[in-house]
Amino acid sequence: MIDVTTARTLAISYIGISHKSSGRVREHLLRKDVPEDIAEQAISSLCSDGYIDDLRVAQSIRRLRHGRNAEGLRKLRLRLIDAGIPAQVADDAMLTFPSDEETIVELVRERICPDYLRASQFESFQINHWMRKSYHFLLSRGYSSDLALRALREGLRDVE
Repeated sequence: MIDVTTARTLAISYIGISHKSSGRVREHLLRKDVPEDIAEQAISSLCSDGYIDDLRVAQSIRRLRHGRNAEGLRKLRLRLIDAGIPAQVADDAMLTFPSDEETIVELVRERICPDYLRASQFESFQINHWMRKSYHFLLSRGYSSDLALRALREGLRDVE
């Protein structure tokens, strides 16, 4: 039978020098046949000792999702939860993240506008097709439809 000390050792070995969310550590321990109650105790003690910090993991993920890689808050929240961060921690972390209005401006400036300038050089360029494609790209990044349209209009106005 696996005890809390053994579960902690398994978790610390898995974490190594990286940062892992409590959800990822929980999955690892359960795959190693650690009983769920023992896994929860081990995770709780590792959180108390600072080995696991879901807020730090959330901030790390956020730092990767800016500029050309920016995402809307809805999509970013799902990404955090998929990374094993509890929903409440994800919600708390998101209070410190930039708004969709800020991040979409970066995304349009760093990715959409350069693409427009490249594509518009060709005779075969079709603005309607390009706009539709760019609009759907922004929607896929988790931005609302009205914000995506507004950001595209303003971004292209600045380019022209």
